[in-house]
This record gives sequence, structure tokens and C-alpha cells, in this order.
Amino acid sequence: MSQVSSEAIDSYVNSLLKDPKKNIPWVPDSIEYKVHSMISKALLESLAKICDHVSVEVMGHEISLQVHPKRVVQVEKSLAVDTVKFISQ
Repeated sequence: MSQVSSEAIDSYVNSLLKDPKKNIPWVPDSIEYKVHSMISKALLESLAKICDHVSVEVMGHEISLQVHPKRVVQVEKSLAVDTVKFISQ
């Protein structure tokens, strides 16, 4: 079953607020923080629900996806790069 981490979302949102290219200067950070947090959580929870209920069967094998939070330290390091990385565990 997929999981969404509030701690990882907080780390992501804080990184957005620290980045002058992504922070909206005329919106108070407290409001911007709430909006980004709510949207990010809703997006990840929706994605997690979809992944939990979708699978494909191919040649007798079931392929499915799950959403799992990374440790916050890993999240902060990955936010330093503007690319999406697929990490196998």
C-alpha cells in the first residue's frame, strides 16, 4: 500500500519557499506554504490511490506501482537538482 509523508512534503515546500525563482514575493510565505502543502499532499495522495488500484498483467506477471516516501535527507538532496530521478532500491 502506498504512503505519503507529511515530513517529505514539508521539506519540499520549504525548498520552494527558499528558491527565489519559485517563491512568489508578493504572497506571504505563511499563505504560500499552506497552498503548496495542500496541493502537494492532495496530488501525492491522489497519485498513491491511483497506483494502489492499477496493475497490469503481462505473461503471468502482475506489474503495479506504489508510492513510498524517501527519507527527508534524500528528498532535500534530490531537490537540489531540477530533474526527476528513478532510484531502484
